[in-house]
Amino acid sequence: MQNSPKLSLPYILPSQAQKHVTHNEALRMLDGIVHISFIERDMSTPPVAPAEGDCYTISDTPTGDWSLHPKEVACFQDGAWMFSIPKTGWLAWDQNSQEITVWDGANWIQASKIPSNIANLDGLGILAAPDPTNRLSVKSDVALFSHDDATPGTGDMRIIINKAADTQTASILFQDNWSGRAEFGLTGDDDWHVKVSPDNVIWHEAIVVNRATGEVQFPAGVTEPNTGSFVQNLVPIPSVGDAMSSIWRLDTSRDPFPRTATLGSVSTDILNLTTGIGSKFFSPQMTGVAYLQIENISKNPRQNAWIKAKPSETQLQVTDQTDISTWANGDTIQLGQSVGNFVDQYAILDISPMIQFQFGSTFRQKGIWVYKSFAGGSSTTAGLRVTPNGASGSVVGLVDSLEDGASRQSQGMIPCFDLSPISNSNLVYIREVGSAGDIGICGVTLGGLYV
Repeated sequence: MQNSPKLSLPYILPSQAQKHVTHNEALRMLDGIVHISFIERDMSTPPVAPAEGDCYTISDTPTGDWSLHPKEVACFQDGAWMFSIPKTGWLAWDQNSQEITVWDGANWIQASKIPSNIANLDGLGILAAPDPTNRLSVKSDVALFSHDDATPGTGDMRIIINKAADTQTASILFQDNWSGRAEFGLTGDDDWHVKVSPDNVIWHEAIVVNRATGEVQFPAGVTEPNTGSFVQNLVPIPSVGDAMSSIWRLDTSRDPFPRTATLGSVSTDILNLTTGIGSKFFSPQMTGVAYLQIENISKNPRQNAWIKAKPSETQLQVTDQTDISTWANGDTIQLGQSVGNFVDQYAILDISPMIQFQFGSTFRQKGIWVYKSFAGGSSTTAGLRVTPNGASGSVVGLVDSLEDGASRQSQGMIPCFDLSPISNSNLVYIREVGSAGDIGICGVTLGGLYV
């Protein structure tokens, strides 16, 4: 064999004369093909005035001195062109594109475009150096992850963060100058956590989502944006709507508070009215959702009772028959009581039936999230207010739900302070406003409770 198998370098043969010629030829070839650096790739015409050591790759349609050497490597040495046939896997630097290229057996391609898997790297850095902790390090204004439209893929794009066990952490941490400020993910268990920190030392947990039920907790509490009132832990109501979480729903045209009725008789826990105006006090949608306090203003001092149902237009049913044991034919009952500075203008609700139905037991809620409130009437003066306690006519979290023939809605958080005298829940205060006879459909539906 007269040439080496890989680079085809000439061997010095036994008893060969002029050995230095063969040796120098091999050195010339090594000088041309080791650490190749192309001035340009896929050239067809030789340059007019090449410098010693200049190298080019030849296209498949060469001319002139290169015409018999398509796809070869041309290096200008000792005033002449030396040609080498590349072999698969040769690496070269392309000075024009500033890229490492590789001969794949047919063409010179950028090494970054080599269609092969890169696996089991110790680290990878983009404009940054990886380390044993941060094995992938990236410095960039933006990092893009897009769906696969080349293979093509499914059209989905999911980033998967996996951890070893439930007590470990799989999360995304946000930092300010390398100091932690916010984190979300599975931090220390399998519930979803969102937490923040002012200094990377003290962390405040803002949101926790139970992995088994999807229930949401706000451990650090919630501040109502309109008033700045602080209430902890909003618990969404599972079933929302009339007869489930609509604590106020009256559909009969009526006057504003106070509204009165005359008793015809009293039978156990039933108040029989002389006229059919029960829908102006209570509605079927409120049964099992709320209790409504009324007053017997014929008594001195006034006596209270709580309505729990309206069996008919001429009947109201109370929660405790002992409350009405002294009530009699001809007494006047009133809806609308003195709250704050507004005498006889607020209805007082106990929403413990709804809490019991939705959550299995009653508790003292610190506030309510009003999902929607609306008021219907014949003029723009008709409206509805929900307040913490009626003090000075305050309206917290909601503006008046004014009505001019169109349905208007509003929502917000209302704190609750006062314990109900008949249950372990806090009272809710509602005021209807408007001219005589112009109040139409009014409703208040809850979306959650602050506990």
